[in-house]
Amino acid sequence: GKQPFARPFTNNSADGELVIAGGTIDQITITKNGGHMNVYLANITIFVPAQIAHELTIKKGDAISVYGVIQTYRGKKEIVVSSGKDISVIPAYP
Repeated sequence: GKQPFARPFTNNSADGELVIAGGTIDQITITKNGGHMNVYLANITIFVPAQIAHELTIKKGDAISVYGVIQTYRGKKEIVVSSGKDISVIPAYP
């Protein structure tokens, strides 16, 4: 697994670094072009490519844990997910 290699996400995480992050989903948006998904936690943006996004069943309020690689997009750090297995959902209770 990736766990031994991932470091906790911080605002100082370097591009290309494998990180782990988690929290409660505040918002989910789907891009206008391509069907990619952006998942927003308190202070973290997670980019989910379309081919992975269509496999996921997540919603606002779910608690998630994510592995991904840091990239800077439009001056803001985000975590890019490379597999559906890299997102674990802890379902919210109704």
